[in-house]
Amino acid sequence: MKGPLGIIGSKGKACVSEVLLKGSNGKFSKEYDLPIDSKTNATLCYVLTANDDVVTIHYSMDAGMVDFTDIVCDGILRESVIPHRAGSNFKGAVEKVLERGDIINKKTSRRGLAKYSKPLVCTCDAKIDSITTATEKAQSAISTVIKTQSSVGMVGIQLFKKRLDDTTTADGLAQRAETFENVGHWTEFNHNAQQSSNVSFELGFTGATKNSKSAHERVAQEWPASYERVGSFKFLLRSAADLVALGFKNIPTYVVEPLPVPTIRVVTSSSKASTPVPSKTSTRASTAQPNDSNDQDSFLSRRRRRARRMSRRSLLPPYVHAH
Repeated sequence: MKGPLGIIGSKGKACVSEVLLKGSNGKFSKEYDLPIDSKTNATLCYVLTANDDVVTIHYSMDAGMVDFTDIVCDGILRESVIPHRAGSNFKGAVEKVLERGDIINKKTSRRGLAKYSKPLVCTCDAKIDSITTATEKAQSAISTVIKTQSSVGMVGIQLFKKRLDDTTTADGLAQRAETFENVGHWTEFNHNAQQSSNVSFELGFTGATKNSKSAHERVAQEWPASYERVGSFKFLLRSAADLVALGFKNIPTYVVEPLPVPTIRVVTSSSKASTPVPSKTSTRASTAQPNDSNDQDSFLSRRRRRARRMSRRSLLPPYVHAH
């Protein structure tokens, strides 16, 4: 999806940008464009996906277009990317985002350790077990009554740039999304969804690894209010049935391919016997022992040369031998 317009880069020209989503099948996701949101300078599109699809975010932007970008999943800030060099183009891929572990102490609501995981498309679950009253559940769950756009089932890339006039916002900080540390799941927001949007998916996680300290610091960093959000990309994750209900035609079937399982080479006793590995001793021995025929020839040659020298020495006068 092509990026928002009107952002001036380091060369004084309007920047060109593009962000794409790639599924677990290794192909870029099929997009269905929506009108640009002129108020927020956001480009939007529906993306064809399916349950258990693993999403990778690929981006490419001109030099000087942004000072940092935020990756927002279901309305929650989970990764932030900063250009390495100010004068060069900004491109790369985001394969993992931050998540907070399950609550390990319900009395204190203390969450588990943060992890670095791949975004996983999951069937949307509007159940909220931690909320007790029916009113709170109705406010927090997906609603088909209030006609406001939901951030559920959305992958967003927000673009931030330093203000030219160096002005600041009222709160003194750049207005970023709520971080994963404060909001573990979208149901902790009071989000609503349009009835026509057919929200089917939310973002889960898979392939968790140890928390990336550098990624954690980027998300937790508080940028001053002299930085403002100048645009964004929004990918609305939808199934083939959702897109048909929205009026799109000729929607292809999307088949999720499982991620490749890392291959582990197992060495058995039989395989060792079939493919012996020469030891260092045998290698040295083999290099120290030449071919039999060549060795025999060189040995005879040495004997002949020695015999000729001895015969010449026997013909010399006695004083030469003494000297």
